[in-house]
Amino acid sequence: MGKKDDAGQTQKDERVVAKTELLVILRSNPNVFKVLHVPREADDRTLLKALARFDGSPFDILRGAGFSIVEATNAADMLELALQAPPSPTQQTRPLTAASGLKGLACIAFLVLLILVGIVVWTLTQSTQGWELGNCSITMFANSTCKQPDNQCRVEVKVAGRKGWYAHSAWQLPIEYTAVEGGLFTTRFQGPGLKCCNNAENLARDCCDLFNSETNLFCDNWPGVYASDSSRCPVSSWPCLYQLDENREGYTRAVKPHEEPEVEMIFYPIGVIAFGLLSGCFFWLFGKCPCWKRFCKCCCWCSFLDRLLDIDSDD
Repeated sequence: MGKKDDAGQTQKDERVVAKTELLVILRSNPNVFKVLHVPREADDRTLLKALARFDGSPFDILRGAGFSIVEATNAADMLELALQAPPSPTQQTRPLTAASGLKGLACIAFLVLLILVGIVVWTLTQSTQGWELGNCSITMFANSTCKQPDNQCRVEVKVAGRKGWYAHSAWQLPIEYTAVEGGLFTTRFQGPGLKCCNNAENLARDCCDLFNSETNLFCDNWPGVYASDSSRCPVSSWPCLYQLDENREGYTRAVKPHEEPEVEMIFYPIGVIAFGLLSGCFFWLFGKCPCWKRFCKCCCWCSFLDRLLDIDSDD
């Protein structure tokens, strides 16, 4: 047992000695940092890995850096053993490098991407929670007359649902009240599908004005007409949410206009972050390919990426 421990200790000492002697040789010539494309303040591990990963044999590289034949030969012979040496106690805590910084930034960006996607999914699902999404259209006035009590404008609505057609009787168009001077209120109909049921001042029309007797169409289906905001009026039908009436087959118990949640602005940061992550993965994977290194060997930008993503990493 003692002999095995002595053998292991001897092997360990040989690796440490080889590493120490090799580093002394390398750091004795400032040209080696320029040839290996590493900063002068690079730690021991980075310097050894740069020498091992550089295209060409270590002997030729060191000779090109100005080392003598003896120094280059000794260094090349000790490289493999030096790479097996454990890190010294002073190197247990490695300083923050460009590669580790990029990895941390990528993790943060990926986490932000997941959060943004989660916000979009949650917003879209919550907007229809407990309701079915369909398309609605006004078919006629309730009781077949535009003369409604208190000008409430109740109509019959046809709903195109996921499993068929449904009807909703005496639906009161949703109204939004706005306070004005003198304690008065103005009214307008709510929902993008009912925007043309408001007049040019964006105020609610009278009930009888919701129907065009010339075209026999209601204000939710006026082709070629523009709303108060200069947008086109809906044609044929408009998005709505509905709940089925369990007591009456083919009828709904509730209907309301559906407005898509405003999540467009979230897609811009999602696209930017996703593009950045995909670009980083592309450069990292391409940098691992030997043909990429040979192709871009003379390119300063490619050499920078190679050192940043490859030499400075732990792999």
